[in-house]
Amino acid sequence: SPEELEATRAAVANFAASEGRELQRQLEEYAADKDSYIEAYWYDAYLSHDGSVVLNLNPFFVLADDPTPTGADAQVSRA
Repeated sequence: SPEELEATRAAVANFAASEGRELQRQLEEYAADKDSYIEAYWYDAYLSHDGSVVLNLNPFFVLADDPTPTGADAQVSRA
């Protein structure tokens, strides 16, 4: 809604004028000697995890037969 958009704009402007400046300065200082300021956090958060993840899951599903077959080509005619 227009009211929510205006509230968001005001919140962003307030952040940019207050703590946003200091946080940006700290980020730039931290990143000054790095190729990527997020790389270390990425490795820590996503690549160093050794627990079981969804990739270890092998889901499957079964297609049930049509309960109303009308002949040998019933499925073909419906497709």
